[in-house]
Amino acid sequence: MSQKLTDEEVETRKAKALAQWEADWEAMDFSWEGLADAGWHLGDLASEAQKLKRWMAPAGFPGEGNVHKISYGDWKEATIQDYWRWSIGIADGEERLLSDDALLARGLLKTGADGKLWHIIHLAETEASSHPALRRALLARLETANNEPLNIFADQKFKLNLKGSRTEKIFDFFSIQLTNRILLDMDFDFGKTSILNMNFSHPDIKYYFNKYKFKIVSVSFSKFKKIFKFMNSLVIEEIRIHDTNFKNYAYFEKSSFYDLFKINNSLLEKSAIFRKNEFFGNFQIKNTSFGENCQFIDNFFYKDVSIIKCTFSRGLSFSKSYFEDIPSGTSIFYSDVDFTGSEFGDDANFDHVIFKGNVRFDGCRFGKNVTFRSAVFHQKASFHEATFDDRASFKEAEFKGKTTFEGAEFIGAAFFRDCKLPQSPMESLNCFRATRFRELVSFRDVEISSLATFNEARFAKSLILHDPGEDRATELWDEALHAVKGEVKGEDKAREAYFGALEGGCRVLKQEMEKIADSSRERRYFRYELIARRHRPAIKRMEALSSHVYWALADYGHSIGRPLVWLFGLFLVIWTTAFLCASLGSGTLCFHLDGAPHPALGDAFALSIQNLIKPGAVWDVRFPDTVPRLAAAFQSPGLPLWLKVLSTFQSVLSLLLVFLSGVAIRRKFRISWTPSA
Repeated sequence: MSQKLTDEEVETRKAKALAQWEADWEAMDFSWEGLADAGWHLGDLASEAQKLKRWMAPAGFPGEGNVHKISYGDWKEATIQDYWRWSIGIADGEERLLSDDALLARGLLKTGADGKLWHIIHLAETEASSHPALRRALLARLETANNEPLNIFADQKFKLNLKGSRTEKIFDFFSIQLTNRILLDMDFDFGKTSILNMNFSHPDIKYYFNKYKFKIVSVSFSKFKKIFKFMNSLVIEEIRIHDTNFKNYAYFEKSSFYDLFKINNSLLEKSAIFRKNEFFGNFQIKNTSFGENCQFIDNFFYKDVSIIKCTFSRGLSFSKSYFEDIPSGTSIFYSDVDFTGSEFGDDANFDHVIFKGNVRFDGCRFGKNVTFRSAVFHQKASFHEATFDDRASFKEAEFKGKTTFEGAEFIGAAFFRDCKLPQSPMESLNCFRATRFRELVSFRDVEISSLATFNEARFAKSLILHDPGEDRATELWDEALHAVKGEVKGEDKAREAYFGALEGGCRVLKQEMEKIADSSRERRYFRYELIARRHRPAIKRMEALSSHVYWALADYGHSIGRPLVWLFGLFLVIWTTAFLCASLGSGTLCFHLDGAPHPALGDAFALSIQNLIKPGAVWDVRFPDTVPRLAAAFQSPGLPLWLKVLSTFQSVLSLLLVFLSGVAIRRKFRISWTPSA
């Protein structure tokens, strides 16, 4: 599952979730006969399906069930079949249990395609709002529940019991009938149910949706005083929640959302838990406040995720999830994620999150102890102008695409230990541009291939930067330089942008190494700074030429051997040039056939040596006497002017090369030229 799922694979997962829901519903057996099997005589040994059919009826309820006398209120063992046999709202007169024939006569029982008898509330083709008998039965049960004195068993005895219902439009008339009704501590206990076009507008009902199948869910301008649970359910089209206040806990667990999931302009005053859900459509939370923790645990996100301009007072967590071949402790987003402008409280946790698409935290504010440990960003990751109020950890995080913390501010310590930054030079360009680190920042054990990452970064205190050693640093530098030359070949604007940033990044690191008196790395970054500058198209030609010469002669003061090689090469060139010109001027062969050297060969060697050890000696009138055979070969008094000029050039350049080699030796072995007191 290392790649984003195809549309076909997503549809397959949708079909699988729907098939599983249907299979679970079938296994529970909500037929009329199945509703009577509650397994009361088995106690806790009863199956899940049997326990689902249990109903704790009022003690005076008609029937044969055992009565349990408890100080908080008596109740009788009954079944869901008893609940739907109950005569209230269906038949006038004394309350009783109606017969099958009586229910059949009123159209409340029906023979299904399988030949079994079914209550119509468990048949998908039923519309509750258009069936008079069912409508009266539902309202009567709700009225009875509302008028009962509340006690510890009230939720169990008198709740509207719709377990296993598949009827449509069941709330189309409830929202009208309950406009002026106050229901406290009531719990709509739904089992496996399918309802279309739901609109929950009553403020004081405790909702518990378990194993439902919806088409559209709309919650607007509502207030939920009690716990809101949405579990084990399917939403075939979309769910929209806006301008709603959840005063208690809100749970969305083990459910599948086939299309848009959206929460907008709402307030969740306590914890919101999203656990083990599948979001096949876009996931959006906008302009919403979370009073306590918001936790995303073991969820699949197949399309774009947007959490924009939200406030998380006590933190946000995306940890402790498990996905097939994805490592344990991982959450995963398959498409783009947008948290722009959101505020996260303390302990926001994105550990082990995998972002397959682009992710934006632009303008976000994080409280204490935000952590992205082992998070993986496959595409673009943007923390533009984000603020981290306290400690922030990106330990072992991996950034594979274009990454930017431009303009971000780390007020507390920042830890990037073992972090992997983008390998492509262009994707790491200006990664920390104008980023302000107010406290310690650690890049321990991080191999940074492109130093343009740190262009214009600001470090107020300590910077811990991994040192891979001179050889490995050179290798990384050369690889990055080669890669970027290929990416910006022939594009002056792109070359200027990259190498300007690279120069700036090297300068920043040079200054930071100067602060901690790390002279070795200070010189390294200074050398890299000069290399980057000479690659900029905007610099003047003479400056570029001078830089090339400095690099060629001494690798910007880094090489001990290169100046000496040039020194030896220059010696050979002057020796050879003087000898060849002398032999040609005298009209003789360079070498005699008998193998004896030319008479001027030794004097040409002496000339080149004296240019090294006696700079300017060639201008002495007595100098030709030290190389008589060379002077005689030119058949003129003294040495020719051009040879004197060439010798002077050798002397001056030799002094420069010796100086450059000496500087490199001093730097390498940290030799001080200032005598100690």
